[in-house]
Amino acid sequence: MTRIISPADLRAQGASVVFPQSIDNQFMTADLFARIRQRGLTLKGLLNNAISDHPDPISTQLFNESKTEYIRSLLYSRRIVVNRASFWNNPVLVSSLLSGTDDHDALVSLIAGKTIMPYLFNESDFSQRPSFHVLDAGEKAVLRLVGDASLTEVECVRLGGADGAENERENDRLAVRFRQQLQLPLEMGPQRLDLVVTALLGDRSASPRERAKLADELRGVAKWVRRTKPNRNELYRKYITRNDPVASRYHGDRFTFELKKWFDVVYNSNLPSLIEARTFTPNGMPTPLDAQLDWGRVAPRIDAAGADFADAGAEVLDRARNYAKLKAWDALERQLAVTLPAPEDLTHADVMVIRSWGTWEQMMEAMEDHIDQSLDLARMREFWRAYNEFLKELSLWWLARGRARREAYAAGVARIWRWGSWFMGLVNLGDEVFPVLPSMDEMPPLGDAEGMVEVAVETGMFLYQKAGVEWRRSQAMRGIEKVQKVSRAELVRMYESIRALQPSLESQPLPGGGADTATEETA
Repeated sequence: MTRIISPADLRAQGASVVFPQSIDNQFMTADLFARIRQRGLTLKGLLNNAISDHPDPISTQLFNESKTEYIRSLLYSRRIVVNRASFWNNPVLVSSLLSGTDDHDALVSLIAGKTIMPYLFNESDFSQRPSFHVLDAGEKAVLRLVGDASLTEVECVRLGGADGAENERENDRLAVRFRQQLQLPLEMGPQRLDLVVTALLGDRSASPRERAKLADELRGVAKWVRRTKPNRNELYRKYITRNDPVASRYHGDRFTFELKKWFDVVYNSNLPSLIEARTFTPNGMPTPLDAQLDWGRVAPRIDAAGADFADAGAEVLDRARNYAKLKAWDALERQLAVTLPAPEDLTHADVMVIRSWGTWEQMMEAMEDHIDQSLDLARMREFWRAYNEFLKELSLWWLARGRARREAYAAGVARIWRWGSWFMGLVNLGDEVFPVLPSMDEMPPLGDAEGMVEVAVETGMFLYQKAGVEWRRSQAMRGIEKVQKVSRAELVRMYESIRALQPSLESQPLPGGGADTATEETA
């Protein structure tokens, strides 16, 4: 049985809600997109292959990257809302439902307990077959879910609640807002638009001429949207894929991936903004704030005709509070990581165990306090303390689960000081300390007039795979760093102190691929 609630009903239940972008089938990292495009693959083929008996490496990468961010969202929120379509066409959910293991049972329990809540567009029944593409095994997975004896009711959120006419009006508003945001480049000044360009390029380098070309592309898209009023599928057909967004190949133009990221961040943050929930943005993808989107920056508007000065002042204050909360969440979602184990190694059953811990509950309470009072430094410090305690318990729990894991991996903590492309640091592995030391000859010249330079200090947990003598970070922790000003003389003294730990060691990278490998972020 399907029970439909409205966004107001959802908010009244009190639990904080996020929408994980990674469960959208079009989510893919830059590396994955490049591999798919180079080989001329289609999303439809990859999705079906990902849950086959013998998935190929690219389909496996697609599966693992989606699951990594999905699991991360379950660990760092009270509740997630998932588009109903995902139960039919996302390989992570479909494979869990068909697994016949405790992973299936745990996923059903998370849905029954409203930790995972489906979103309905205009459907009145969760199990209604979609009109769009679904995985070959998708229908079987959904029928198995709704037929589970332990799931007597599936509670779903819909924009208009149970009122069909209201839902139709809200869906129209959703479509209008989607197109409005896509037209923002026409209203943005050069500086704001350049911030969007920076966010879409990510780590990809581009000349000033190329940046200007991408800005022109965004304006061109905005003009086309204004004329034609498309939905996302129509945008994909024109700019991203050769025809059908799922069944056809991706274009090979210079900025195809950047335009795709633009469409996806607008699409995936549109619905959460109407429900007054948060997006959960995957590592490496632009957040709504990065993309300079309007929603989330302001409180609901007061009717100007009936407003007095007190109302206007309250609105300004609400907008400022909302923006501060959004900034706090924007900073957190970049940094919240699963250091050990790799998130794709966790099941729904693992998630249920982890969410039952006292350290998880304390972390969530501290996170909610920090976001609610984002300018309070004491609350921020308390959150990071609780977060570190949670990560500590998670790491120890995972390593204690099996001898094979303990024999294959050891955990190490690295601290790296970066100055431009030059860096040095330490890696702690058990009782041993290893230096990471490039040549002093490669150190950049003096910084400002006072000889001070800004150094980024990065700290993260790494896995050391004993058999292969290689380092990898268990899950990307983009942005976990702080910047401090030091003199060149202090850097030299620090270098010599690290060097003194192992006087016999030449100034060379660590084994297994060099110092860059030691700090490489891998999902």
